[in-house]
Amino acid sequence: MTGCWANVLAEGAVHKAHSHPNNFLSGVYYVRTHAGAETINFHDPRSQTAIIRPPVEQLTAENTDQVVVRE
Repeated sequence: MTGCWANVLAEGAVHKAHSHPNNFLSGVYYVRTHAGAETINFHDPRSQTAIIRPPVEQLTAENTDQVVVRE
């Protein structure tokens, strides 16, 4: 582990999508969430993946650019 940080958000605040350059693995742990916050989305941070992309008719695990984790 080479770095660690913490964020404390005010009630009703959101954490914008962002990336962690030069990191092989990033994670998140929520101590407490509000009612209705039962998912977290992980997006592919590689901007070049949107340059040449065939049309997507139906999202699958093989062609999506994000992963949604439910509690």
